[in-house]
Amino acid sequence: MTEKNIDQTDYCTDRIKSYRANLFWAVLWVGSTFLASFGPRLIWDYATVSTVIAFLANLTFGALMLFHTIQHIKLHDELEQKIFYESTAITLGAVLVLSVSYELLEKIQLTSEQPEVGLVIVMISLIFIASQLILRRKYR
Repeated sequence: MTEKNIDQTDYCTDRIKSYRANLFWAVLWVGSTFLASFGPRLIWDYATVSTVIAFLANLTFGALMLFHTIQHIKLHDELEQKIFYESTAITLGAVLVLSVSYELLEKIQLTSEQPEVGLVIVMISLIFIASQLILRRKYR
């Protein structure tokens, strides 16, 4: 094998390990979110210590997930990083504008529905995925 092939293989192996680590922390965070949300009512009958532990675990796993996402992005080449950063910027701007407008609808009484955080999370996900797909096509 040439030195270039070895470097390419190491790069691919590192990325696969990074994807797996990212998936691990994301699953752990989602699981801890589920536990912190439903555990007090369904498992430990609102016991304060258990609830605080679940809440702190959720914050910790979320922070670790963010840390590993940053490390994961650093493994990518410049184009992948650019696409990620542009998608993140688009998502941040769009969600800021749309969530303020969403909140405003209720305040000015054009809807009687209370704004739901779950809908904002879905909006964030869809905007990020769409911007990733559009930018990948643009830079192809």
